[in-house]
Amino acid sequence: MEHEKRPVQPVDLTAWSAAKVVLVLIGFWLLWLLRNILLTCFITLILVAAMEPFVVWLEKRKWSRVFSAAVVVLGLIFVVMLTTALAAKPMYDQGHTFVKAQLPEIVDRVTLWYQNMAKDTNAPIDVKQVSQSISQQLQQAGQQALGLLVNAASGLMTGVTILMLVFYLLVEGDALYRALMKLVPFERRAQVAGSLERSAEKLGAWLRGQFILCAAIGGLTFLGMWIIGVPAPLALGVIAGVFEIIPMLGPLLTAVVTCLMAAVSPINPGFKVALVLGFSIGLQMLENQILVPKVMEHAVGLSPVLVILALLVGGELAGIAGAILAVPVVAVLQVVIEDWPRAPVEDAVAEPLTG
Repeated sequence: MEHEKRPVQPVDLTAWSAAKVVLVLIGFWLLWLLRNILLTCFITLILVAAMEPFVVWLEKRKWSRVFSAAVVVLGLIFVVMLTTALAAKPMYDQGHTFVKAQLPEIVDRVTLWYQNMAKDTNAPIDVKQVSQSISQQLQQAGQQALGLLVNAASGLMTGVTILMLVFYLLVEGDALYRALMKLVPFERRAQVAGSLERSAEKLGAWLRGQFILCAAIGGLTFLGMWIIGVPAPLALGVIAGVFEIIPMLGPLLTAVVTCLMAAVSPINPGFKVALVLGFSIGLQMLENQILVPKVMEHAVGLSPVLVILALLVGGELAGIAGAILAVPVVAVLQVVIEDWPRAPVEDAVAEPLTG
């Protein structure tokens, strides 16, 4: 028995279909234009997800929501300021000693080496050319310093904005959530609510896992620098913990800073630089192979291979910011991929927004 051939339905390319394609393209274009704002909002949501359990814990002890949120945000500010103070004061003291006592000696050695090299090659020393070169280097350094100050001021304003948004969402986030959920079709509300809850849990767990990594790397660096005898080991530990936030590049920056501090050590600087370099390589291997994959697997439920791939792809697409936020983005995408193939709950009989 031959099967009847069904006629091929022509593709309906209506004006509305073309308009939808154009609207989608415009939407992606707007998202690209607003990428900095979206990045700020995503960081805010991560902080809110991480702080919400502490606010709830204080609320269970009869504290008001506003007071609980204020205490948690002020606690975050205190931790940031304490971390900065622990790192800045010893580093400033050591840097001041280096510039005042050791830098002139290094300059004299370099000058003597240059003069000896010029004598050996019978090349005259062009004082004017050297002076112009130094002047150009100083001008470039001044311009870079000004750029750093501008970036620091911009970063400070962004940080203040994020803290204000975090406080507002901790206090009024539930009302905002309910208002947004009213825009979702009723048969999808339970599913959307579940996806949002799981995403928030993963974002908060990622930030807490990141804190564990920062504390572990900072503590190990402090211990290693203290044993080796590098100046300001506590400051170097704090700096290593802060740089740990930056995947792949952070350990390299830590290695550079610790080696520089070992180089200005008054006792056996060359030997200490070699020890610090070996310690940095070993710590980097421990971090890449064990700490980061395992901690993130436990925190957000991603396999170590997926964590590494996420870091590589995020760094390639959006640089440092992309590498930092790659794991939480993939964690949220995992929730969406797992939840949304399911059919909507069409027989829901109760409003799924209680609690």
